Amino acid sequence: MAKKISLILFLVFVSNFKLFAQEIKVRIDQSVCRINDNIKVIYEYSSNDFEAKNLELYTFEKIDGPASSHSTTYKDGKRTDEHTLSYLFKATTLGKQRLPQLLMDNNGKIIGSETVDIEVVKNEQKAEESKFQEYKAGHVFYISFPGYLRTNSAEASQSALVYHNEENEIYGFVTYKNKQYLESEAGKKVTINDFFKLEVNDYTANKAQVQIGNTKSQKKASISFMETEVTFFDTENNKKIYFLLGIAETDSTFYTVLSQAPIDKKEKYKHDFQQIFYSIKD
Repeated sequence: MAKKISLILFLVFVSNFKLFAQEIKVRIDQSVCRINDNIKVIYEYSSNDFEAKNLELYTFEKIDGPASSHSTTYKDGKRTDEHTLSYLFKATTLGKQRLPQLLMDNNGKIIGSETVDIEVVKNEQKAEESKFQEYKAGHVFYISFPGYLRTNSAEASQSALVYHNEENEIYGFVTYKNKQYLESEAGKKVTINDFFKLEVNDYTANKAQVQIGNTKSQKKASISFMETEVTFFDTENNKKIYFLLGIAETDSTFYTVLSQAPIDKKEKYKHDFQQIFYSIKD
């Protein structure tokens, strides 16, 4: 029972994604399209209480949709639900056009998606597309695990991959953040050193008897790595915990890999934790 409780507490600790306000975001990957072209539009929202009611098409035709998806993450005891509805629309009118607006019911209150315009041009015109920043996207990365670890499919999503061995009280996860999105949030370039400091502060905050080891950096091929070792006292379970925290930087993404175990098992599993971290690539 104690191990199950530890796993639940760890999953609460896992995620580092923010809960958006009660609104409906609109995501597209272009700002210009040609007349009669199809365009994919994704509506994102975080409330489980939202229910789709209507779609204001304006000057577009609906070709397909909605395709829906849902993921759940946890941070500091807070649950974040993230929903998407995807549609395919066809542009039918030239000029600056407003994308279809999704209207949803939130406990009797009608909420509309944010307003986004797109330029529709003639077929012979060159559509010079300025890319919109995507908050989320389908994302593929590769990482290797020893055979004694299992991934938790209930928690594996676009935002986090959780792995564990309950018998030995080993828990770990991988999360990622798009560098462009981080820089748009911060309003400046974010280096691996900046992100590393943020993650170390995040995952050591509000913990007892924290000790942070030296930082080690290296580069393999085109990927930059930074790691440190952390120990803290788990007051709820009355034991000392060790974890290896690593940040890997690729061309487009920062990955956070955290592997933890009881302090008395540090020497047995530290090498495996490092191998897991340095195996990541995209």
